[in-house]
Amino acid sequence: MSRALKDYNSISWNDLFYFDPNSPTGLSWKVDRMAGRRRTIYAAKKGEFAGNIHFDKKKNTKYATVPHAGTNWFAHRVIWIMKNGYLDAEKVIDHIDCNSLNNDINNLRVVEQELNVKNSPKRKDNNTGESGVHFTVSKGRKVDSYTYATATWYPESNKRACKHFSVTSMGLMPAFKAAVEYRRKMIEELNAQG
Repeated sequence: MSRALKDYNSISWNDLFYFDPNSPTGLSWKVDRMAGRRRTIYAAKKGEFAGNIHFDKKKNTKYATVPHAGTNWFAHRVIWIMKNGYLDAEKVIDHIDCNSLNNDINNLRVVEQELNVKNSPKRKDNNTGESGVHFTVSKGRKVDSYTYATATWYPESNKRACKHFSVTSMGLMPAFKAAVEYRRKMIEELNAQG
């Protein structure tokens, strides 16, 4: 079982939450949530929005989470299980539109990790504006200029592949366009394979 999955399938989420398109997490409380040693303090009342938005600075990602039994749980996984009843331990939930805060059930799909990586938005340190394509400088160059436009993709789980296009021989924009086109071709081939 995936470590990230925790024990999502064993909890009766429908007893705790209901779908709420107005809630930032997509969920609201179905029950009063009590806190304190004697469970006499309201932590949340029935009908209130459930959870919060978690920002991971290291990964530069935002996800909606909901609390239960002293742990925060990803709202998109909770919503999927509430709607479909079960989530296979080998699969992950993908946000189709790449917006990790859009937890509408129509925006969620079960995929393998490889496809989820392919559908990732561009990285924060991306210097081209195109996901999976970046400029690199060869080590030891005296002139601080780009030497390659590099296309990257993941043909296998956690295994990156790349192809370099020389800026020196092709020119900056032709190398960039070639890298973009090559990456799109590789992604199309991978998606056709399933």
